[in-house]
Amino acid sequence: MDVISLLKKARALKASDLHLALGERPYVRRNGLLEPLTEEKISDEKELAEAGRELLGKSWEEEEKKLQEKDFAFALSLAGEEVPVRGNAFRQRSSWAFALRLLPSRPPSWQELGLPEAVGAWTRAQGGLILVAGPTGSGKSTTLAALIDKINRERACHIITLEDPIEYRHRGELALIAQRELGRDTRDFASGLRSALRQDPDVLLIGELREKEAMTITLQAAETGHLCLATVHASSTVEAIGRILDVMAEQAGSAAQVAAVLVGVVSQRLLPKKGGGRAAAFEVLTATPALRNLIRQRQLHQVPGYIETGSRYGMVTMAAALEKLRRAGVIE
Repeated sequence: MDVISLLKKARALKASDLHLALGERPYVRRNGLLEPLTEEKISDEKELAEAGRELLGKSWEEEEKKLQEKDFAFALSLAGEEVPVRGNAFRQRSSWAFALRLLPSRPPSWQELGLPEAVGAWTRAQGGLILVAGPTGSGKSTTLAALIDKINRERACHIITLEDPIEYRHRGELALIAQRELGRDTRDFASGLRSALRQDPDVLLIGELREKEAMTITLQAAETGHLCLATVHASSTVEAIGRILDVMAEQAGSAAQVAAVLVGVVSQRLLPKKGGGRAAAFEVLTATPALRNLIRQRQLHQVPGYIETGSRYGMVTMAAALEKLRRAGVIE
């Protein structure tokens, strides 16, 4: 099995993912659906070990025996183009398996993604917190990359990203960009954030907010004039805010702090398009004085109704976003 050849075949089919596991055919995901790439099953565990060596090089040889799972990323050279690949190696049924995601060779623009105007406007904020929410595989990292690309083209500033792993490589336009990868350039989000605050940043990207310490430092950075962008694993804008409030519940004044720094939350879902491909639907919540008051009082149950009446602020419910795509004939 030649994993690079399989990746090239997957790319030619415009697949988003390649899955390899012992006793199974190689599978790809196209238009959100899994299908076999070849009919030949992977019958020998040595083939998967060889794939690991091909994908991770020396780090695989050093860590294979003690690894149980590992995130990684690399660039696939294809017809003069560098295609970013994000991967995860993991143990299952005592053998190795791989999940590999093929990414666009450049960050998409926010217009190409179909992000609403209100979300694009958030990037002009001089400080505060922008959250991107959604389930696994909904394109949160791609949305963050698009917003960073927008800032890079519009503002002379210092951007520091903390990613796990780095997916899109940004080239400085107006901005100076430093991209740091967990495990390679810094130990974890919290220590990377503490260090970043001593590196004269204007904009901070945090790959995912999931731990209290990283949330605490991010909120402090947003309070002190840094624009922070982060993903949260949540199914809606309201759940994203609730997730942070729950983690920070024991810290006095945390609800007031979140309310003060929040710029906006966008939650997204990917759906199959008519004729192939996938379309993104975006729920948008813009921070206003009334919304901040609801957050301070922890009255999140009132927020969905507030989004429905907030169209003048660019707010959109997920139901409205889906209906718009249906009316436009984009999705079923």
